[in-house]
Amino acid sequence: MFSSSSPRCFRLDPEVSENHGYNRTVNSATETYKPKQSIKNGKSGPGPSIKYNSRELNPGRYVLSNTRVIIGVLQLYMGLVYTIGHEDFDYQVTGGDRYVGAVSAGDNGVFDERVYSSTNHSQIYNSTSGSSHVRGASVDLRIKWYSGIYIPLDIVRPVIRDYTDFMLYPGALPENYPNDNHYHLKLRNE
Repeated sequence: MFSSSSPRCFRLDPEVSENHGYNRTVNSATETYKPKQSIKNGKSGPGPSIKYNSRELNPGRYVLSNTRVIIGVLQLYMGLVYTIGHEDFDYQVTGGDRYVGAVSAGDNGVFDERVYSSTNHSQIYNSTSGSSHVRGASVDLRIKWYSGIYIPLDIVRPVIRDYTDFMLYPGALPENYPNDNHYHLKLRNE
């Protein structure tokens, strides 16, 4: 699934990157693809298990429907392990896909413009209907040492840039999310 011409090269296999809109278990060694229903109706169920070795990177089973996002989560983790030299840090998905809610079950095609989590259907305040989460193009991640201190940006930023198809911008840093201090990562070219 990964091109690995060098230890620092964890790029997407072109065949994998074209398979958008799937939920599944993703392993660093093997992948199984099973289509799930659209997240737009907010009923996509539990998200994929994403594992590296035996470590679960999505323990909350947040819904992530985009193949590039799922593989990016794995690529970023692998890149951090390679860069840092060990796996002794906290890394997990803390947010995934969202949807815009319908006014009521009987109102086909009418939306209330409120944004909800595709995982637990709770309302996400301060999110908009145009959010990259609604398009399935974003993920929220906790990346910190087990001591609770965040891994320095000068380590995380080059790994994001060099190992993934994610982009990081100043408004997406942990200090901008005081409730849970996560990184908000969005796919490039989405």
